[in-house]
Formats: sequence, C-alpha cells, structure tokens
Amino acid sequence: MNLDIISLDRSFTVVPKNSLGNEDEASTSMGISSGSIKWSQLEDEYRVVILAAAGAGKTVEMRSRAEIIKQSGRLAFLFA
Repeated sequence: MNLDIISLDRSFTVVPKNSLGNEDEASTSMGISSGSIKWSQLEDEYRVVILAAAGAGKTVEMRSRAEIIKQSGRLAFLFA
C-alpha cells in the first residue's frame, strides 16, 4: 500500500503516571501547551508509548518517522 504522507509538525503531551485514565481530562490537556513535546524530543528518549484511537494513523506515522530517520543516516526500525 503506497500512501502519500503529509508532513505534520506533530506535538505530544505527557500523560502523568498518576493519571486516572479520564479521557475528558486527557483531551483537555492535548494540543498546544507549555508541556508539548516534539518528535525530536521523543526520539531522544529510551522508550516511548504513543496512545491514540484506532485509525488515528499511528502505524503510518511511525513508518514515516522511521524512513525520515534512515534518510538522515541513523538506524531505525519498526515493529508493526
């Protein structure tokens, strides 16, 4: 399957360990905030978990990020 990828300036929000899993609470903290994290910061971490609804594009975006990393001369792989 060949998909055209739209380059996004994606940002992420950290969900605290003590979060109760309240979706309303999590959704209000999403978006642009002082706690936003960019891809470059995530890539510096040892381990990251990305949570999103089914069909949100996680796998497609992970494949795209792996390709971007490879093109920059670094090693990248994806288990999907």
